[in-house]
Amino acid sequence: CSFCSIRAFYGSSERQRPIPEVIAEIERIESKAFMFVDDNIFVDAESAKALMRALIPLRIRWCCQVSIDIARDPELLDLMRRSGCMGALIGFESLEPANLTIAKKRWNIKWLSYEEAISRFRDAGVMLWGAFVHGWDEDGPDIFERTLDFAIEQKLALAGFNMLMPTPGTRMYD
Repeated sequence: CSFCSIRAFYGSSERQRPIPEVIAEIERIESKAFMFVDDNIFVDAESAKALMRALIPLRIRWCCQVSIDIARDPELLDLMRRSGCMGALIGFESLEPANLTIAKKRWNIKWLSYEEAISRFRDAGVMLWGAFVHGWDEDGPDIFERTLDFAIEQKLALAGFNMLMPTPGTRMYD
């Protein structure tokens, strides 16, 4: 994304821990509830599927952050459910396609509408936390109410409404 701090802080290389190491760490912890704080645990779908298959026998409950485009992969959604995923944070960012272009996040609506993607997560039993950003060039005065109405209509479990504040080092800030 043009405004996101992740690449500015960590660069563009992908890093993954070995799955057996992740499973061993989870087994050492005395909790049955986890939040994977990776910015997108599903950036490599095959690795994510392998992780979820390894999580199934642990019978844990977990949450994560994910890109909405995984809703087009029924196997991935099923593995999320079977491995104990209760919820996912999704960066919807904006309801306006023009703003998604500015954000370099058109993939949010490339394959599925927001409504269809949300429906697929819901059918898989995964609650959603929608993250929205206000302050884009194409936002009008009605954007706050429209976004709130959308979150309520779509029955998002949680919603976060943030102001656009590009981080130094991002494309948008530059």
